[in-house]
Parts: sequence; structure tokens; C-alpha cells
Amino acid sequence: MTDPNNTSQYHTSLPNLVTINVTAQAPLKLTSSNYLSWKLQFQTLFIGYHLQGFVDGTKPCPPQYIITDTSNTLNPAYHAWICQDQLILNALIGALHHSIIPFIACATTSQQAWKILASTYATPSRGCIKQVKATFKALTKGSLSISDFIHSVKARVDELAMLGAPIDGEDIIDKILEELGNEYKELVRAVQARDTSISFDELHEKLLMFEASLNSSPKVSLQFTPTANAAFTRSGYRSQNNFGRYTLPPSQQWTASSHSSSRPPGQLHNQGLHSPRPGPRPYLGYCQVCGIQGHTAKKCPSFKFIPQKTVLSKGNNNTTSWQPQVHLAASTESSNPANNLTSTSSWLLDSGASHHITADLNNLSLHTPYTSADDVMIGDGTGLRITHTGSFTLLSSSSVFNLRNILCVPDIKKNLLSIYQFCITNNVSIEFLPWCFLVKDLLTGVVRR
Repeated sequence: MTDPNNTSQYHTSLPNLVTINVTAQAPLKLTSSNYLSWKLQFQTLFIGYHLQGFVDGTKPCPPQYIITDTSNTLNPAYHAWICQDQLILNALIGALHHSIIPFIACATTSQQAWKILASTYATPSRGCIKQVKATFKALTKGSLSISDFIHSVKARVDELAMLGAPIDGEDIIDKILEELGNEYKELVRAVQARDTSISFDELHEKLLMFEASLNSSPKVSLQFTPTANAAFTRSGYRSQNNFGRYTLPPSQQWTASSHSSSRPPGQLHNQGLHSPRPGPRPYLGYCQVCGIQGHTAKKCPSFKFIPQKTVLSKGNNNTTSWQPQVHLAASTESSNPANNLTSTSSWLLDSGASHHITADLNNLSLHTPYTSADDVMIGDGTGLRITHTGSFTLLSSSSVFNLRNILCVPDIKKNLLSIYQFCITNNVSIEFLPWCFLVKDLLTGVVRR
């Protein structure tokens, strides 16, 4: 006998029903701006569970009864289909924001609900696209790590792509490079100098490597008193190292920090057992003028024995007395503006400075407050207060030099660039000539201008 309703396909046993755990399998709830992302998570589930036909109409509901010439029998496939369809509809409702549920309140099947949501949210509005673009433009790196920053950029880019408004790859790269701090200037210049464009993934990899190299850079600890403008010794006293500073014997190196509370074994305060306040500790350092231990350059008696020299001024016979100076650490400023080197943009090379030092906090692109009790000791033994530490990028005509471990000392009269710190940080050497100085790369010997 021929079945006129072709219902033989429904004479099957009731299949196992598929339930969807919305919390675990579809955690993204539908809002007015994320339909494409929300749809993607359900499409993968429907295809994986062979449920796509319920929402797209390719698996329609079977007849409720199986009609034969002698009787009408309930169709078990009909009840199975109704149960599965309602489970899908329930999952869809559970993945909607509460403000959207009323839109599908009249839907009785999953297909009806699916079509209502598609017709309402499938075509993104112009305002939604503009909002996401504005969010992308407002992205900043700030204190974020490279991974977090790149993730936020990629999220906005992918969202715009799903909304049908993809961003050009070059614009994405430019946005990332613009938001990097001064410490990444060297990498930014290298990327911009390429003849071919760099891919997003390649840039991400290079940024991660560069960030790792920055984090692994040795941190210079201020376990000794930072010095600036240290005076050179006269020949015949104490030897100097390559940077114009003195090398103390190991037994005296602990005295380098004037605020350190530690003392070498066997050293005691010269005071009574019941004295309420400790007596002044004698100065155990070496004079920077005569090299003798026990007094500072400010109190050195050798000043009065310095011979007077005469220097012929160019073009006349006037003579001027030779005046002892401590690496140009003058306490007063020049009356001639052309000779005034206290400008915040001027940096003086100092072989006796242990750190870069500036008086202007604006010279530090990144800075943090300095909480330790150390201070900067200048040539006359005076200690100057440190308020901040930070870093700065010095730009020349074709090179970028990084200045790290910069100390902000408001009372300093000059911006001092420590030759030692500069050479270590940038892997260069400095060669002084009678008329100029040259900065050379240690690996290649090329002059960096």
C-alpha cells in the first residue's frame, strides 16, 4: 500500500534529545551590538549536534498523526521533534539579554525566534559601527603589557570585521606603533624603515621579544651614594678608574652611602653607652682634591696651595686667574644667556657622574617617586636630595639613545649625562677629540649621529 503522506520516515523510535548547557557552551548573551559573535557560537553548536535544520527550516516538523486506511496513529517522530525544538528555543532564550527576550515572546518554535533575531540584529546599524571605531581609536597602551594591549586591539578589529567594516592592516599597525612609549622608539623606527609592510603576527612577536629584553635589563641599585661632578685628583695621590671616580679599598667601600645604617665588623660609634643621641660619625671617605682620607673637598686645606696660572685670552694680553672648578658644578648661573647651560634641553657629558641627573621632572618621560634616603654627593661633599627616578629617550639626527636610571634632583644646576650609564645602556663608546666627540657602536664601530 502506498502511503499518500509519505510518513514512513517518521516511523522511528524516539531519539535521544540534545540539551545545550548555555552557561558553559554559549556564555555570550545577545545584546544590541554583538549579534554576529552571538550567532557564531550557536551555529557551531547546531552544526556539531546536527540541529541546524531546526532553525533554518530544512528539518520541518513531521505530521502529528500517521494516517492509514484503517486508523490514525500518533506519530512518535512528531513528539520527538517538538521536544527537541523546544529545548533549542529554551537555549536561545537563555542566551538573550533580558531586554531582548520580549522581542521573541510570540515565537513558538526555534525557527521563528531565530528569524526574528536575524531580521532585527543581523544588519548592524551605522551608529554601532561608528561606536566600535571610536573605541578602537581611543585605545591606549598606558601601563598595559604588550599582550594585553595587542589583545584589546585585536578584539576591536575582529568586532569591526564581523560588523562588515574591516580595518586596513596598515592602519592597525600604525595604531599600535603610535601608542607605544618612548622605550619602544628603537623598534618603531626599525619597523617604519622597512621596505615591506610587517604583518600583525610578526609585529606582535617582535614586541613580545622587545618587552622581554626591557624587563631583563639589569636594574642599577642605589646601594652607594650617587655622585655628580666629582673632581679629579691630582697626580701622585689615588688612581682613578675609567670614569673619573675613585676606587676605594674594599674595607672602605661600605662608607659610600652616607645614609646607610650598616657598619663593617668591628666599627662602633664613638659615644657613651647611655648617650640619648649618637654622636656624629667621622667622614671616612677620601678628599676629591688631595686624595687624603678624613675630609671633603670643601674643607681641603690644599686649596690655598694651588698655584696661580695665567691664560692668555685670544686676541689680547689680558690674564685671568686659574679658578678651581668641580666639573662645571657652579652654584650661580651665567649672566650671559648664550653661556647659560641650565636649559632643560641641554645635557652635559660627565665622566664623574654615576647616574644621569636632571633638575626638571619634565625631562623624564616615565618617572616614579624616589622613596629611599640616598642623596647625590657633589664635588664639595654636599648632598642633594633625590625626588624621582625615571627614563628618557634622547633623539639625534639618525639615532635613538635611551637614558635610564635618571635621578631628578631639583637643586642640581646642570642636566648631567653619565658617560658610564650612557655607554652601558646603549652599547656604545665615546671618543673625545680636540674639537668634538664621537659616539661609536661597540659591535660595529660605526659612528652613531
